[in-house]
Amino acid sequence: EVVAMMDDAASLQHGMNVNNFSAMACHIKEGADMQAIINAIKEKTVSNRWLCGHPDRLIIVTIGEEYLVTAFGNGEIIDNFQSKLLGAYNEFAELVVDEDL
Repeated sequence: EVVAMMDDAASLQHGMNVNNFSAMACHIKEGADMQAIINAIKEKTVSNRWLCGHPDRLIIVTIGEEYLVTAFGNGEIIDNFQSKLLGAYNEFAELVVDEDL
């Protein structure tokens, strides 16, 4: 049901191990419950059983009321991704989840 609240999305994954870095950006449909989407992504990521290593961190960033970006993986890579993302979108971006996995 969460996917039905999105109408466009893109993902990016590390070429050798998705646990090193995986990210998704999506456009949220008008009227959809952004907090429900955030909660579902967080719950699924935190409760996942990881193979081939455990990712260090999960971040979820909202950009305005229409876009959501989530990423998990190696702490250093996530730090760099978060810095670039928040820098690019300045006052429009809000870090809503930053959790060690």
